[in-house]
Amino acid sequence: RMSGCLTKHKTALVVSRAAGTRVTPTVPTFVPATGVVTIPTVTGVVYKNQDTDATLTAGAQSAIAAGATISVVAVPATGYYFPHNIDADWDFTRPTV
Repeated sequence: RMSGCLTKHKTALVVSRAAGTRVTPTVPTFVPATGVVTIPTVTGVVYKNQDTDATLTAGAQSAIAAGATISVVAVPATGYYFPHNIDADWDFTRPTV
């Protein structure tokens, strides 16, 4: 601030890297015809149903109804972090027949 670069008081930002191991989430696979989402196994990544906050286990999930949508979000497990600008939420919609 003293150099004159920041003209407003309290506008400085501090950016620090999170502690832990860097991990990148993998996009779950989705079969629109059957409505089945398959959650990948990625060490350090926890996949959750964004609407209910329920943790999703790795593997194929129960089929969603026609016209329904499931929102999946990936969060880093304790001791891990995601790199900057990573897309960690996905919406999957089964088409109506």
